Amino acid sequence: MAQVSKEVAARFAPKAKPAPKCACATSGNAIGYAFGEETFEHTDFSLPGVLPIVWSRRYRSDFTANDQRGELGARWILPYLSRFDIEGGKLKYYDDSGRTLEYPLLAEGLSHKDAIEGYTLTRLSDTLLSQTFGHDLIQLYEKQGDSFRLALVKDRA
Repeated sequence: MAQVSKEVAARFAPKAKPAPKCACATSGNAIGYAFGEETFEHTDFSLPGVLPIVWSRRYRSDFTANDQRGELGARWILPYLSRFDIEGGKLKYYDDSGRTLEYPLLAEGLSHKDAIEGYTLTRLSDTLLSQTFGHDLIQLYEKQGDSFRLALVKDRA
């Protein structure tokens, strides 16, 4: 049986809450003093395996992207619900931590490497977009309306 790499396992493992850079910036609870946002995470279940499934929902009070389109309700996100929306001639990526990142709207066959985030986006066809994390993990997004929704997660190791 193939072993899943540490990078792939870490991608789907429950994420630890990042430590505040300044002890005075948080209340010790889920509210951040700097911006007043509330963030917390809840793990419903996890299934072990070659590519483990960890169902950890994250609530982020300043994540407005899911107010109208959130499958889990307003302000909730999890890794399997990340998406790319086509807005204003760009791709807006809503990641599993509740961040919004902008990328160029790629023509078919073109790629964009984001060295900071550690992945490459490739427009495979009019309806398919891939997000590749090195040589270990590929996530395939399928176009549905004006969004690309996660359709496949594959361990390439």
